[in-house]
Order: sequence, then structure tokens, then C-alpha cells
Amino acid sequence: MQVTFQLVKDCYRRIMVRLGLEVHFVSADPGKMGGHASEEVHVLCESGDNDILGDGRKSVEVGHLFSLGTHYSVPYNCTVKGTDGSSVPLQMGSFGLGVTRLLPVIVEAGLSNGGFTFRKELSPFDAILVPAPKQDVTTMLNYLKE
Repeated sequence: MQVTFQLVKDCYRRIMVRLGLEVHFVSADPGKMGGHASEEVHVLCESGDNDILGDGRKSVEVGHLFSLGTHYSVPYNCTVKGTDGSSVPLQMGSFGLGVTRLLPVIVEAGLSNGGFTFRKELSPFDAILVPAPKQDVTTMLNYLKE
């Protein structure tokens, strides 16, 4: 489970770097979720409500990683075959990024000069059409035809 936990954590770090965000992982109490390890995924931003670094910079929690171990598999008798063929309890984890939390942070990070830069990593297409006032439609169509 430790290897998987670290692989997911590294993957999340790479995702945040590609999105141009400064990410920090913070140890957390697993609480009612259970297990033995838990880390929150935080991204620094002005609109954040957490001071995770203690220096006044704010962050938003955008994800969480839980190493559940056998917390759920033992009580429910969930097993897999081990290398020697015997049944061993399943090792479990729970990992997630909150898209609804992440998108506003990405928008905030992309704001500059009064506008928003939509990062290519987020864009499903290489072109985005933006509606224009009716009087500009003909001008825009002529431009696009050229």
C-alpha cells in the first residue's frame, strides 16, 4: 500500500505542476475514514482559507489520499491470494481530486492582465469559439474564412 500511496502522490504532484499550480501535501488525521495514513492535497492561492505553511500564504484543499490498509478488508473478510497461495487481507486506499474545488483555483492562477489564460493541459480542443455581439459576427466569420 505504501508504494501505491507514493505513486498516486507523485502523480498528483505532476498533475499540479502541469496545471501551473504550487502543490503541498499535508499530513492529516484519517478521522472516520479510518486507516493509518492520510494526506490532504493543497494548492496555494489568494482565495484560500488555510494557512498550511504558517507564513500567511493561503491554500485550498483540492484532494485527499487515504491509506486504509486492512481497516475495511479484515471486518468484511476481503482477501486475495498471496504469493504462496494463501489468503491475505486486501490492502485498500482511497484517492481523489475535487474537480469542483480545483477549477476555481486554476482560473485564479490563470488570471492576468484582466483576462484568463486557459492552459492547454485543460483544453479538450486547440481552438475555442467565443460568442461575439451580433454586429461583430460578420467580421468574425470573414476573419475565420481567411
